Amino acid sequence: MPTVLLAAATGAGQSEEFSVGNAGGRVSMPAHFTCPGIAGSETGTLQKKTAAGTWVTHVLPGDAHIITATNSGVVAYAPGIYRVDKSVTAASVPVEVSTSHTP
Repeated sequence: MPTVLLAAATGAGQSEEFSVGNAGGRVSMPAHFTCPGIAGSETGTLQKKTAAGTWVTHVLPGDAHIITATNSGVVAYAPGIYRVDKSVTAASVPVEVSTSHTP
């Protein structure tokens, strides 16, 4: 069952922080971030906290991790602290995260 990181709303906002862990050098808990109900050109951008405490768009193999109407979720595998920066939406849209332990 997903955990709500930002309650459903139409306004722009940033979700709560969410930590993806590391055990023995291996990722122990990938996290799948979604914005159920996002439509049109609305977005949810996955951001990662830097060592300096600032937030940057999370980019892997050249692509920013952005939730859109056609890309319903993004996955964070690397250890770190993440959040989703959600744009203004026409309908009330939450930010949610689901996890599963990897073997």
